Amino acid sequence: MSSTTTFTTKVGSRLTPLRATLRDANGPINLTSAQSVSLILEHRRTGATALNAACTIESPPTAGVVTYSWTVDDVAGVLASVADYRAEFLIQWSPTNPQRVPSDGFFTVQVIRNAEM
Repeated sequence: MSSTTTFTTKVGSRLTPLRATLRDANGPINLTSAQSVSLILEHRRTGATALNAACTIESPPTAGVVTYSWTVDDVAGVLASVADYRAEFLIQWSPTNPQRVPSDGFFTVQVIRNAEM
């Protein structure tokens, strides 16, 4: 996942999960010893944290792939209206050892209008 990546979905649509390969300068990050990975979304206009939720680490964890599946609560929250979010993943290696990806900024999550709007 790089800071130039954009994930686009439509208002109210939760069927397409956000899937990403977490990378650093050496390639995919081995998530075998990660305690957790979270997706954090910050509303681009207000700066407010809109989401901080657990991701699923896919198998094999050595590939660095994570998935966030949108929930019913997300449809009433971050997926309820057109918006742009700054986004990052937080890898928790231990309670005192976090890593944020991408390390060079944020990627974008964009919620666009659907045909009913």
